[in-house]
Amino acid sequence: MRSALYSLLPLALVCATPVCAESLELGEVQVRGDESSELELAQARLHDVPGASNLIDLNRVENGRTASNTDVLAYQPGIYAQSSGNDGAKVSVRGSGINRAPGAHGSGLYVMFDGLPLTGPGGTPYELFEPLWLSRAEVLRGANGFENGALALGGSINYVTRTGHDAAPLQVRYETGSYGYQKRQISSGQVLGDLDYYVALTDSDTDGYQDHTRGSSKGIAANIGYRFSPQLETRFYLRYRETDNQLAGRVTKDQIKHHPRSANPVYVNGDYTRPQPGSTWLGNKTTMYLDDDSQLEVGLVYHDYPMDLHEGPNRLKVAYSDISGTLNYKRRDTLFGLESNTTLGLRNTKHLPNS
Repeated sequence: MRSALYSLLPLALVCATPVCAESLELGEVQVRGDESSELELAQARLHDVPGASNLIDLNRVENGRTASNTDVLAYQPGIYAQSSGNDGAKVSVRGSGINRAPGAHGSGLYVMFDGLPLTGPGGTPYELFEPLWLSRAEVLRGANGFENGALALGGSINYVTRTGHDAAPLQVRYETGSYGYQKRQISSGQVLGDLDYYVALTDSDTDGYQDHTRGSSKGIAANIGYRFSPQLETRFYLRYRETDNQLAGRVTKDQIKHHPRSANPVYVNGDYTRPQPGSTWLGNKTTMYLDDDSQLEVGLVYHDYPMDLHEGPNRLKVAYSDISGTLNYKRRDTLFGLESNTTLGLRNTKHLPNS
């Protein structure tokens, strides 16, 4: 019996050999990773804020009217934004700036373009707000604005400009509407290797709903970014815009009820207007990634915003010029088993001597 088993063993080995020699072929396996968009990253950051915030996607806003900053902030919870019919919008969060009328420099909110200061010691001018130049707006209401160094009652608003990463290579846009409203824009943005750019030219006209509220504007926005290495990148910004708006003045409650399109007769007879002959905002932000969990941001801004006021019997020409510097260190850590985010920031804004 044992000899019979030994005689069958070679046969079993011979039969097993072809099976062991067969190669195993697997189907094609693809591993893909989708990079989060800037909007998704901003949403994640605001989600971590333990308080009230708003994230406004301008792609959605552009499905409707984009006449002024009022249209950007419309229908947002916790934000009051109203215009008298031109560029000068009254924006209030938690009662901020209630003493400022539309058309005046805003107060009670710390406002930024691309994380760099716009608000100066004299308040926030409005003529550089062009909705079509924006990608998104981030609002931190009330004390939550301290996240951006804001000490104002209403918190902070950061308006983020489009770049070559989220703009079309060529786009032409035309808007028209009631009361003589027209807006025209041509823009371009591309990524060219380590460099990207965005540039837009915009102008608009409106007759206004109220009497004596005709307005016009024209301007340019541009930025160019360059990535020197995975650890170092920089971006330069330019905004220039001119506005000219007639003023309707204050009217009575009876006029609002029975003659809502009427203007203050004194303003009409005196032809009160607010020409802003050209405001310039130049900025640079350079980011150094020190390691996977920390980064250093350095920013510099020059802001020039003259006004030529025809708001009374006397003509008043005003020149404002500010220079601002920012320094922010950001780091992610794990403390006591919990995620920790640390930000150390320094900001300084100074009026130049000709102000």
